[in-house]
Amino acid sequence: MKIGILHQYSLYGSGSSVYARDMTRYLARLGHEVHLISLEPHPENYDFFDAAYIHRDDGSQILFSRTQPPSCTSHTLAYRPVPVAYDRIDLPETKHFVALSDFEIEDYVTFFLDKVKILAERHTFDVIHAHHTVLPPYVARLVKKELGIPYVVTIHGSIIEYVVLRDARYKHYATEGLRGAGSIVVLNQDVRARVLKICPDIEPSLAQIPVGVDGDTFHPLPIERRPAVVNRLIQHLDARKKLGKTAQLQRQTWQAVKSIGEEEMAVAAFDLQSRYNASYPDADLPHKLAQIDWQKDNVLIYFGKLLFDKGVHCLIAALPNIMAAAPNTKLLIIGSGMDREFFEIGVAALDQGRLDCFRQAMQAGMAGRKEHATFYKYMTRFLESIDQAAYAARARGRMLQNIIFTGYMTRADLAALLPCARVALVPSIIKEAFPLVSIESLACGVIPMASYFSGLAPVLEEVAAALGAPGELAKIGHSPETMVRDLSQNVPALLSILSNRSTAKEISAICRKLIEQKYRWRAVISEVEGLYRALGA
Repeated sequence: MKIGILHQYSLYGSGSSVYARDMTRYLARLGHEVHLISLEPHPENYDFFDAAYIHRDDGSQILFSRTQPPSCTSHTLAYRPVPVAYDRIDLPETKHFVALSDFEIEDYVTFFLDKVKILAERHTFDVIHAHHTVLPPYVARLVKKELGIPYVVTIHGSIIEYVVLRDARYKHYATEGLRGAGSIVVLNQDVRARVLKICPDIEPSLAQIPVGVDGDTFHPLPIERRPAVVNRLIQHLDARKKLGKTAQLQRQTWQAVKSIGEEEMAVAAFDLQSRYNASYPDADLPHKLAQIDWQKDNVLIYFGKLLFDKGVHCLIAALPNIMAAAPNTKLLIIGSGMDREFFEIGVAALDQGRLDCFRQAMQAGMAGRKEHATFYKYMTRFLESIDQAAYAARARGRMLQNIIFTGYMTRADLAALLPCARVALVPSIIKEAFPLVSIESLACGVIPMASYFSGLAPVLEEVAAALGAPGELAKIGHSPETMVRDLSQNVPALLSILSNRSTAKEISAICRKLIEQKYRWRAVISEVEGLYRALGA
């Protein structure tokens, strides 16, 4: 088959980007001719592309050609500003969908449509696979109307939550795009319910197919092999020429805790953020990783966007209590995002036992963002419920050495670190469609402890059914009253169970088995191919 895949972001920095990227790679492996149309600025970084082009208003240009004829081709659309659902550091010159004027929306659709139509005709696509709720499905519908090419849509959660539900203008684009699809892939029952609220009459077109995971890249790692694997990663990081935040900037971020007032703190944070490239790992990451005892320390890993939406501030707030109950605990915060500096300032404030400055850092980061008023309650409700003097004593002098910010890391880098964790943490406050890191953790034999609601709930139910009591501990409440409390209690309890090496090994094997039964890409792609064939592709 000749398949055109539409994705309106780059190929890294979000779960939907990884999903679109992996789907492209696996379809090409199976012998299909795949054309991925996206906004990826650096297709040369991906070895599965045989050729790459960039398409501008004034024409197209080949970027490289590795194999002839190509079976997998990247097509980068050079459109500015890039419409995004939320702040992203992986794309330049962005503008939120909800901030676009009516003219800008139509201009974007016209540009996207013109390029996709040309490519569809030139390469004689048999089927188009559009990702997200808007705007690729709407573009695919217009292409179908002109060229008769059927299309499939995969729904991801972010566009629904950040765009369609916040801006009534996009309801039209969403419903039109979805109604024209031959099949609509929903990742689980939660996503199914959310999309039906937007467009109830598409139910006959829905097909529930889960996210896939690369089980060859993500796999368990025996504890005795972990130091050697991390050492190889350290050597690999040392050899890289492009680096992110420096140790000097890290120290300057900690010093911003001395700022007086939220406004001054915010100015300092944004200034620091502008002084390094957040698309790369921290410059001193090899040194940071070398300080961890990968066989004895209780390593916790958060991997994802560094945003208040993702509950990172709740992890930070819970750590003093976790460390008190489970010494030798290290929290790796892996990723990049617009709120990183505020989290780091908050960590520095807790390290000094200054709860007032911790509150101030959180307020500064959330200032001016209406939706974050709820996120701040997670801090206030927690701090109001505890003995603050005892809490400050548990935090003082321990936070900076035990919370490690890594900067952005690739999925390949993550695959080296994730199986070294005792627990993976996914404390999201917003509704998630199907966080990829939850099943990547399971593939590594690591329990994902996550917010028990929305798209995370089905995975947590499977974990609890398979593991019993340890699996129940993986469920944390997502309300302001429960999240930090549950993290404070459940993480030490689970670490205690995993301290028995025999039990930990058994749990790891069960986690991996869950992946083999349902989430390997080979099974997922087989179902997707079935949808294509049903449309006559």
